[in-house]
Amino acid sequence: MNPINVIRKQLHDHPGVTLEEDHKFICVKPRNDQGFNVSLQDEGMHFTVTFGEGWHEHFNSAQDALNCFYFGFSNNCRLKTVLAGDFPYKWTVEYNEGNEWLEDSSTNLIFFPFWRARHHVYQQNTDISNLPI
Repeated sequence: MNPINVIRKQLHDHPGVTLEEDHKFICVKPRNDQGFNVSLQDEGMHFTVTFGEGWHEHFNSAQDALNCFYFGFSNNCRLKTVLAGDFPYKWTVEYNEGNEWLEDSSTNLIFFPFWRARHHVYQQNTDISNLPI
């Protein structure tokens, strides 16, 4: 199974979905400013799913990569970005369990302007669970 072809087939002509793609990469652009990019890269022996500009996870299984990709559009997923001043340096995927948001995994930069005031922003994509996936 080629997960990029699966995504392309399911989302290419769907209204309201904007894709950026080539033969080994596909990215769904957010529908609004509160959302984040979700992309999948085919790297031969494994796949990388990226949320926003920094969080990423590597998968050996095409199905696991697809599941993660589509999780980025569920009501149970959001992306927390921590900034030092206006410099983003840490991205955390959170999931909703009951009425509580729990951290799943993080990606961060080692070098960032640590002396700047820190704050965070949350982004969440529009649910696309009604798509024929």
